[in-house]
Amino acid sequence: MAWLWIILAVSGLLLIIYLALRLLGGRLRRLRDDTRNTVLAELTDEDVLHLEPTANCFGLRSRGPAQNRGNGCWALTRMRIRFEPWVGRTSLDIPLERITAVRLSYGFLGKTRGRPLLVVSFSTPGGDDEAAWLTTDLDAALQRLKELLPAEVTAGIPGD
Repeated sequence: MAWLWIILAVSGLLLIIYLALRLLGGRLRRLRDDTRNTVLAELTDEDVLHLEPTANCFGLRSRGPAQNRGNGCWALTRMRIRFEPWVGRTSLDIPLERITAVRLSYGFLGKTRGRPLLVVSFSTPGGDDEAAWLTTDLDAALQRLKELLPAEVTAGIPGD
């Protein structure tokens, strides 16, 4: 009879875990969709060439290694790169004319995921800075950046 209680307890625990994961998945989908819609609404006058609704930002070099990574929507237009996080309001706008280099790296600020990251160096009024993202379609983003930026800026991107 004790085995019956064990089976019921394990089944109940598995049901609770399943329901919690379903609830969390729905919340994450809403965050992703809301952020994507916000970015698209803000960029209505610009031609969005590439959109990554689930990009993972590894941070800004100027803020140091203690900052957390964060998911968000990454958009490339003919005028800028825009990153809007799912949580928080620290969005990032990088005008294309301020980008000084684009390269790939397997780590940034001591963080890695074992896949290549898109690292963008750019100038700001306060000095030079860098940001890095893990994207789902890195090849397409790199191709678009090569089309928009001068060759010396994209020299850090491996061959064609």
